[in-house]
Amino acid sequence: RLRRGDVQLLAHRRKWNNDRPNFRLEIGSMSCWSPGVEAIHAEVVRLLELFGAQICREVVSEVHITADAIGEHVSEIPIDDPAHWITRARSFNPYYFDWQLTGITLGSGDLMLRVYDKVKELKRPGSDHKARFFQQVWGMSRRKFESKRARVVRVEFQLRRPILAEFDEDVQTMEQVMGALPDLWSYCCKWARLASAAVDRKNKNQAHTTLHRFWRDIKEAFSVPLRVLARVKRKTAGDLSRLKSMVAGLGMSIAAALDRQPHQLEEIIAYAQGTMEAEIRRKWRDRKEFLRRMGEKRN
Repeated sequence: RLRRGDVQLLAHRRKWNNDRPNFRLEIGSMSCWSPGVEAIHAEVVRLLELFGAQICREVVSEVHITADAIGEHVSEIPIDDPAHWITRARSFNPYYFDWQLTGITLGSGDLMLRVYDKVKELKRPGSDHKARFFQQVWGMSRRKFESKRARVVRVEFQLRRPILAEFDEDVQTMEQVMGALPDLWSYCCKWARLASAAVDRKNKNQAHTTLHRFWRDIKEAFSVPLRVLARVKRKTAGDLSRLKSMVAGLGMSIAAALDRQPHQLEEIIAYAQGTMEAEIRRKWRDRKEFLRRMGEKRN
């Protein structure tokens, strides 16, 4: 293990194979700012090649994309009210210290959102060096940082390999991830949205819900996305087998309802196919709704 500051390079003696890497590079938040992810990555590659290593495959296993809202405070944004969130996440956790809100998390594991008081986090014991670093990043004096006027809210999305692998564009190498940052940020800011008022959960069409002014600003933290990323669930052989079995069962039920005889195989297949095609074409008439539902099934 080689470590310098918040950069860590871990090595394993095992031989490389396609599933198990023998080197792992971890880059902390300060080094992401300076000298930057790309500079560190290039330097580590040069170091490995200097010792005779050959890069066979590169895979990004986890990405944390963040934006800092300077001048904002968590107590003035309704992040702790789940009624204001539009999201597919199934878990929601607010956090308090001394009975004061410090932040929230949405989701868990492979795709998560954290919104929290960054100043309060940096004032914890043992964070002096990191605090001084971010004071410079934010252009904030030490006097202001230590006062009650210091206000910074961090929005942080965590994406792990299983999620990155689901996107319909390659987001595998460091270069690909860096090139896709605006697109990933755009996707994440749609995956979780903060509304200006409590959301009507009975209304399934929430696309036109008015966003909170804080979230409108957060969406613009990165440059305009070049692509619209969509996640494509990778169906396993077992998933497809079950779906095919269900389709066959439905086709047999349709044929039976139309009074086809059990021995009339070709007619059973023809009636099942015809009924399914007619129903899909009927749904296609409302093209907008059809595309929306297909998008939900893909994502």
